[in-house]
Formats: sequence, C-alpha cells, structure tokens
Amino acid sequence: MNEFINNILNSNNVKVAGMYKGMKFAGLVTDIRAKYGKDIQVTVEDALHSTYLIDGFTLYKGGDNLYENLEVQNV
Repeated sequence: MNEFINNILNSNNVKVAGMYKGMKFAGLVTDIRAKYGKDIQVTVEDALHSTYLIDGFTLYKGGDNLYENLEVQNV
C-alpha cells in the first residue's frame, strides 16, 4: 500500500474513475492531504465540478460502502 500511496503523491495528473452511491464518475485528483496515521485523502473533481473525497486506503481496496470499482490511472 505504501508504494501505491507514493505513486499518487508523486504523480502530477492522476485520474480516478468508479461508482459513487451507484452513479458513475471520473475526474482528476486536485488535492491530496495527509490524514492521521499513514493514510491520505484525495480530492477528485469531475468535469461538472463535483468533488469527491476519497481515502487512500479506499482507493487501494477499490471501494468501500460509498465507492465501488475504483480505478486509478496516471495520465
């Protein structure tokens, strides 16, 4: 997981796609912040300027109870 988080931190353009509460979304990471412990939180903004706050561990797992089928791509 550390390598996964480091790849997100060290990339300029990261795209995240998946499902949020059953609806598809895709957008770019616009902000990253450290959380307590070893986790991060990323802010993803889509083309309609909707924002999604996603924990690094949730991205790594591919989802949780709000997010499903998360995919991370370096663009």
